[in-house]
Amino acid sequence: MSTNPKDWLRWFEELEEEEEDDGCIEDSSEVSDEDKAVEYCSDTEENDGNSSDYYLEKDKLTKWRKTSTRNVRTKSLNIVLGTPGPIGDAKSCKDPVECLKLFTDDKIITAIVTYTNIYIESRKHKYARERDAKLTSEEEIMALLELLFIIGSCKSGRQNILDLWDQKGFGMEVVYLTMSYAILLTCLRFDNYNDRNHRLKMDNLGKIREVLDCFISNFQKSYTSSEYLTLDEQLIAF
Repeated sequence: MSTNPKDWLRWFEELEEEEEDDGCIEDSSEVSDEDKAVEYCSDTEENDGNSSDYYLEKDKLTKWRKTSTRNVRTKSLNIVLGTPGPIGDAKSCKDPVECLKLFTDDKIITAIVTYTNIYIESRKHKYARERDAKLTSEEEIMALLELLFIIGSCKSGRQNILDLWDQKGFGMEVVYLTMSYAILLTCLRFDNYNDRNHRLKMDNLGKIREVLDCFISNFQKSYTSSEYLTLDEQLIAF
């Protein structure tokens, strides 16, 4: 090996020239790849009118977006703010009657009593005896609602309602001992019968709107749902 510094300098310059040549070759290959990509994109643009938004694969089926998908902010309606579970007075309820009164409060019971009595008054003339068209009360309406819960819990939803009051062995003792089958079941109303037709023109749920809104409001005051709550419909025969 030569010890002359000039030879060392010449060899070093030759190495630099070789590295530059290699770099030029790599650049040319990169350019050629880009040219191919551009050519490929132009081909896909000619074949697909929506190619401005994505690239089309060689199989003509797979699409690659040119821009990333924009993140969608969670709607405020889907954000649970409170702790799930009973709230307010619902936390202190200890028996079924107290729970029932949370949802069917005095406002609902008063409305049912008022509207039912209005309807009974309009039908009094059809009964020979005054006691057959007796006006109802809040206590009687509450007793009826509790009976309906008992009947439902006994799976009697498809049973003939007259059989429930049968005292010859086919009825339910708790039913006919609590109240007699009278005009109340046929005259039970949740709205003012006199102006119903006018309200039905603007609201399909006009017959129960007032009571329904109060009922839903009472639920919202008594319970906070979680993000795992599932809503579905159920057809209840009873």
